[in-house]
Amino acid sequence: MRPCQPSTCQLTKKIKMKNILDIEISCFKNYFSQKDPKQVNLLTWLTNDKYKTQVDQLRANKDKKERNELKAKLPACTPSGEFDSDGNLIKHSGLICLDIDLADNVEIEDFASLKSELSKIQNIAYCGLSVSGNGYFLLIPIAHPDKHQLHFDALKSDFLSVGIVIDKACRNVNRLRGYSWDSEPYFNINAIPYTKIKETVKPNRLTDTTDYSSDRTEQLIKKIVGSGQDITADYSDWFKIGCSLVTEFGESGRIYFHSISNSSPKYNQTECDKQFNSCLKGAGVNIETLFFIAKNHNITLN
Repeated sequence: MRPCQPSTCQLTKKIKMKNILDIEISCFKNYFSQKDPKQVNLLTWLTNDKYKTQVDQLRANKDKKERNELKAKLPACTPSGEFDSDGNLIKHSGLICLDIDLADNVEIEDFASLKSELSKIQNIAYCGLSVSGNGYFLLIPIAHPDKHQLHFDALKSDFLSVGIVIDKACRNVNRLRGYSWDSEPYFNINAIPYTKIKETVKPNRLTDTTDYSSDRTEQLIKKIVGSGQDITADYSDWFKIGCSLVTEFGESGRIYFHSISNSSPKYNQTECDKQFNSCLKGAGVNIETLFFIAKNHNITLN
């Protein structure tokens, strides 16, 4: 389904049929007035152009402080459900909202066309511009609303695997979404609920006797580099290797990342740096992952 460009009335009429966005959520006067929430229809919220003029003014303003002041006056909603005045969840909407900001994804060369690429993901029900115009927010149906945060963790990993960083604050079920406007939003009323969850499983030290110390990790890296094998051919593995090095060494892991990546016939120093920069923002992968990937290439330590 391609991004559409009808007027608000035409758009509402076109997608008036019952769909996953035709649900009730909570709405607040603004970011700072979170008492006395009111019910609002999410589909109506997304297609209502009542505050379009204010959004246009905000996007045209070059002063960051003034933009923030304008943003603070706009109403806000909670796409993931209905909440009381204390922020307690009353009813989950079955949706999770994700933010993709340009500031966190400077490595993406053609950010303006990202919406078109995102529209190819069958789980995305909506994609539109953020209020600043320098980002996108997505609405994705999830299979298990009671596992909202675990769904987010899995989504974060999936997006990171293709080089996209999503705002970690979206992990909160009561995350506020300020009003925004997009003249060319993407809607998919047939979006498929996202089913993956990411359980955090710590290694069982009673059964896993592997030494994952920094010294042993450096020994493994030397063995990987010395073997001349390319263990980064799979993009997802390459990204996970970078993230695991960030977790273990921080910025100091960059030189190791280059050393490991250098065995690839596709190695490019600039691209490698960009990838590591993305890893620095999203890490969350233990160093055990590097040992696991190396083992899959028959590279282990005695």
